[in-house]
Amino acid sequence: LFYQDTSLQSIRLPENMPLTFNHTFSGNDALTELRVPAGTKSIQNFTNSDTEGISKSLVRLVYDARDATISEEPIHAAQTPFTLVIGANVDVLPTNFAGIVRFNSYIEFEPNNQITIEPGAFSTATEPLASVSGTAWVDDQGILYTYDADLGTATVVNIPANVEVARIPAAIEPEDGVECTVTAIGPEAGRYAEIMTSIEFEDASLITSIDRKAFANCTSLTSVTDKKTDSTETTIEG
Repeated sequence: LFYQDTSLQSIRLPENMPLTFNHTFSGNDALTELRVPAGTKSIQNFTNSDTEGISKSLVRLVYDARDATISEEPIHAAQTPFTLVIGANVDVLPTNFAGIVRFNSYIEFEPNNQITIEPGAFSTATEPLASVSGTAWVDDQGILYTYDADLGTATVVNIPANVEVARIPAAIEPEDGVECTVTAIGPEAGRYAEIMTSIEFEDASLITSIDRKAFANCTSLTSVTDKKTDSTETTIEG
């Protein structure tokens, strides 16, 4: 349908149609943005090669498929890394999602979503996402947590680049009847949070672990506040 349409720059596909992508956007050399809709069932490959179509033009890919099967190489070598957005309809990120992840320049998550991340799904990403797997929750700021419903604990994994004030709750409620206390900040959680100026903990006393380089790249960070005690620390060390 779209083959060799060199003028196509963006497209919106039906959200709940059971789509299969198989060399669908070959020759679409001007296509800069693509949203993989919620109903997508299978992704074989977006293009025929790494010298045509979105392999060289894509700027932003929104992956919103609830639970699609993905081939080992869904995207040929991208000439320009793109922003990858994980949509709010995603239920499962399969292991082969790594074939899409490997060409990203930056990954962000749409807010308010619970996701099952299969082992290896982010293996081609950089930290803090490279080793992430299991059950995860994205809050209303787009901050990603992993959690263990049995233990009732959660870890801050990734603070997105657009957050200026990171509000860390005492607990998250990722599922009905499940409440997990936020007890840890994961390694390099603030890697992309360069404009973040402050962190506000609802109850800082619950944080028992802050991992290596958690805020090493947070060059704008000037204060950390504990809302429970109404205290603020304004001396931040890298």
